[in-house]
Amino acid sequence: MENPFKAEIDALTEEVRRRPDHIVRWQEKEAELKKTPELFLRHRKFFTEDFVFEPGEDIMVYPDFNYPLPPRQPWEPPEFSEPVMHSHEFFEMFYVYSGVCECLYEDQVYTLRPGSLCVFNTRCRHRVHNIGGESRIYNIMLRRRALFSDMLPILNENDLFFSFFIDSLHSDDSRPNVMLFELEPGEPAELYIFNLIREYRRGQANSQSLMKLMYAALLVELSRKYMNEPRRDTASPDFARIMAYISENWSQVTLKGLCAEFRMSQSGLSRLFKEKVGTDFSEYIRRFRMDRAARLLTRTGVSIDKVAEICGYSERSSFEKEFKKYIGQTPKQYRTN
Repeated sequence: MENPFKAEIDALTEEVRRRPDHIVRWQEKEAELKKTPELFLRHRKFFTEDFVFEPGEDIMVYPDFNYPLPPRQPWEPPEFSEPVMHSHEFFEMFYVYSGVCECLYEDQVYTLRPGSLCVFNTRCRHRVHNIGGESRIYNIMLRRRALFSDMLPILNENDLFFSFFIDSLHSDDSRPNVMLFELEPGEPAELYIFNLIREYRRGQANSQSLMKLMYAALLVELSRKYMNEPRRDTASPDFARIMAYISENWSQVTLKGLCAEFRMSQSGLSRLFKEKVGTDFSEYIRRFRMDRAARLLTRTGVSIDKVAEICGYSERSSFEKEFKKYIGQTPKQYRTN
C-alpha cells in the first residue's frame, strides 16, 4: 500500500536538498571546532547533543544526502576528512527512504535498501555511507533526557527497547547496539516516520511534544513487529563477511575471486547478491567504485590518472567512460563543478 504522505515528503525532501540549513549550520560549528584540532578530532568520533540539537529541541529529523563537503584546507591534517567510526551522546535511528546505503557497525557491513530502518543506542560505533547521488536517508535523533522524562513509562513495559536504550547507558554487556527492521510501504511504522518528518518540517506550536508521542508510538509498533513477525535475514554473518571483504578489496575484487575466497559457486553468489542487495555483483561493484572515485575527485588533489588506477582501471579512457555513464559528467567536469 502506497504511503498517502509520500508526495508531501518528496516535496519536503527536495526543499531541504535545495536549502540544507542544518548542514550549513553544522559546517559553521565544525569550522569553529577546527580552530582547536584536538576538539574537532574528538567531535568526529563522538557527536554531542549540544552540537546536533537546537536549543529547545528534544527530537531532530533531517534528510541525509551526499552533500559535497568543503575542500580540505592546506593547513588541515588528513585526519580532518578521513572516514571515521563514531558514536553519539544521543539516540539515533535512520530510515532509508530511497537509494542504497551501507552501515558499518563493529565488524559488520550492512547494505540497506528503501524500507530499512536502523536504531542505534549510545554505545554503537558506526558509519553510514550513501551509495549514489539519489540515496536519501532520514535521521531521527532523540535527546537522552527525552527518553528518561517522557518515554520511560512506556519503555518499562517493553523489555525489547528498555534493555536496548536504558541498559546501554549503564551496562557493559555484549547486547546488540543496533537493531534492524524492514518496513513495508504504508505499514503503521512507516506512517509514524512520515508523520515525524512532516511535523518537524512544519515546526508548529507544540510540535516537539507531539513528535515525542509519535516516537513512542513508533517504538511500540516496532516492538510489535519484532515480536509478531518473522524477521528477515538482512545481514547474515556470511554475507556480512562478504561485504566486509569487498570493502577492503573493492578496487580489484572480481566475482570469480570472491567465489574462490568464500568457496561459493558464481551462480550461488550471484543469487545471494540479488537477494540481499537487489542488484547483481557487477552493478554493485561498479557503483561502489564510481562512488569512491567521486569522493577522491572532490576531497583530494589526486590526479585523474591516479584516481582511475586506484579504482582498478588500467586505462583512463575506460574509467572516464564509466564515470560519465554513472555520474553524468566527466571526472574533470565533476571535480571542477
